[in-house]
Amino acid sequence: MLKIPAMERYFRILYQNSLVTKDNRLIVSSGFTAEEKYSQLIKNDPEIIKRVPHNLIASYLGLAPETVSRIRKKISLK
Repeated sequence: MLKIPAMERYFRILYQNSLVTKDNRLIVSSGFTAEEKYSQLIKNDPEIIKRVPHNLIASYLGLAPETVSRIRKKISLK
């Protein structure tokens, strides 16, 4: 890091971004309802719904797969 300052900057930025992501995920997981969590995921990364099975999305959000299915059904009816 001392020999190549650009590498120090790169790793510092990488580390800072991972901390921000972690903090945002903790805020969402502890302070939002299941529907809000799912809505935030759709808002932040709409393509993930098409690429990832809903049971994995449920696991990522800390929800039961049945809950994600109910939320998806409720959103599709709107």
